[in-house]
Amino acid sequence: MINQRLAFVLLVSVLLLLNPKEFLIDNPSAAQAEILRSTLLGLDLAKVYLFVETEYQYDERLRNRAISRFATKKLLFNTSTAYKEGDPLLRVTVNWREIDGAGLKKGLYYRKIELAENVVSERTPRIRAWAITASYGLPEPIVSDRPTIEQLERDLDSLIDGFIQDYSYANGKRD
Repeated sequence: MINQRLAFVLLVSVLLLLNPKEFLIDNPSAAQAEILRSTLLGLDLAKVYLFVETEYQYDERLRNRAISRFATKKLLFNTSTAYKEGDPLLRVTVNWREIDGAGLKKGLYYRKIELAENVVSERTPRIRAWAITASYGLPEPIVSDRPTIEQLERDLDSLIDGFIQDYSYANGKRD
C-alpha cells in the first residue's frame, strides 16, 4: 500500500510536469490560476486544542510526549485552558481496541492525526461546518496484536513529525 504522503508527492510532481504554471505558488498570475496550498497555511497552533486518543492507562504519558515533541520545534499549543466547543482540534490517535467476542486477542489499531475545525465555504459564507482539514496516517484501523507502549510512542512520534514537517513547510518555519 502506498503511503498517503508519497501518493500526494507523486500527484503534485505529475501535475508540475504537465503544467507547472498552474501549480506554482510563486506564479505571478496566481490570482487567476488554481494553486496548490496546504490547509495548514496560517494555522495558529496557540488556538488549537491537542487531544491524544489512546488507552486510558497511557493518556497522560502520551499527551505529555506529544506536547514535548511539538515544543522541541517551538510549536506550542494553548494548554492552559480546557477545550471549548468550536475551537480547532488536533486529534492524535494511537489506540488499540480489542475485537469483541472474537477470543483471538486481536484488536483494531488506529493510527492517525487529524485537524478538525470550523470552516466557511464560498457557497455558503454564513454557515460554518465542522470538517477535517488535514489528515495523516491510516484512514482505517488495522487488525493487530496489542501494541506495546514503545510501539505507541514510535507511532505517535511518526505522526507528529509528519504533521510538524508539513506545518513548518506550509508556514515557512524551517530549521
